[in-house]
Amino acid sequence: MVLANMPGRRPLTMKLAQFIQAGKEQLLEDWEEAALEIAPQLTGADGLALRDNAHEILEFIVQDLATPQTREESACKALGKGKGTASDIGGEHGRNCFSRGLSVLQMVQELGALRARVTRAWSDEQHHLMVKETNELVRFNEAIDQLIANSVFSFSSLKEHEALLAETIPKAPFDPTANFDSLTNLPNRRLFLDRLEQTLLEAQRKASSFALLFINLDHFKQINDQLGRKAGDRLLLQVAKRLRSDFRAMDTVARLGGDEFALILKETGSSCAKEAAKALLISLEQAFHVDSHRVNLSGSIGLTVFPEGGTNIDQLMCNANLAVFAVKERGGHQVQVYES
Repeated sequence: MVLANMPGRRPLTMKLAQFIQAGKEQLLEDWEEAALEIAPQLTGADGLALRDNAHEILEFIVQDLATPQTREESACKALGKGKGTASDIGGEHGRNCFSRGLSVLQMVQELGALRARVTRAWSDEQHHLMVKETNELVRFNEAIDQLIANSVFSFSSLKEHEALLAETIPKAPFDPTANFDSLTNLPNRRLFLDRLEQTLLEAQRKASSFALLFINLDHFKQINDQLGRKAGDRLLLQVAKRLRSDFRAMDTVARLGGDEFALILKETGSSCAKEAAKALLISLEQAFHVDSHRVNLSGSIGLTVFPEGGTNIDQLMCNANLAVFAVKERGGHQVQVYES
């Protein structure tokens, strides 16, 4: 205890250190509750890591309170320039917060919660703080200040490194055509499958239904052979335009390839989907004009409805295809609803 009376050094502050040591489990429990309110993502394994990290921080504070220091050392700590364990503990805390997706504000608030809980508990214990107890709180706050400074420095360094890496990694050029058919500008198979998945998830969440329609153009190959590929492309453009105009903005009209199109009709049951499919057949029957040619067209439509016609994407796609094949075997120009 000779060090306590050395000139220029603050006296040892064992009382608060003993208080923290004795009430550590309760302090950790209170702090963990506060930290989860500040950063709800700290659950499961992350929550356990938080508690381990908090335990190390309290151990550091207890040791720090029990160690004499000069006024110069005290001032350095408040600026985050202390030596030894504080830098290690604070740096580790910053790295842990970064890896668990906390923001720097959440990290500072979390350490602030520790400050508030220890201060309140200590004040309740002492009732009326004497000068010595006040000095102990000053030492405690200096330790917290240093932890915050070291944590922020560590966190910021990782953020800067992450930003530097992002700049050095070459970014793939944005391709606006990646999700759209190059001829018709309708969603292609890739975007169609993504929208089908999103529609399925939405229907499951809302306990609603939706319809999937596959449309094949009847005898398109013969028309393409007779008029030529360029005329065939212009015919497909007109078909795409007509399909788009016949359905709602919330629905998806896609070209899967060749003369195959697909529709996703949101919030639509079996009877309404069948009516929509019949109306589409009538729309396709209206003559198209390609160059100087009048082209008469028809379609084969197979449809299935979630959930009775399939509960996942593979089932829905398979069953809509089966319905289309059934129509084609009967000569086309019909609508077939898949029935299990």
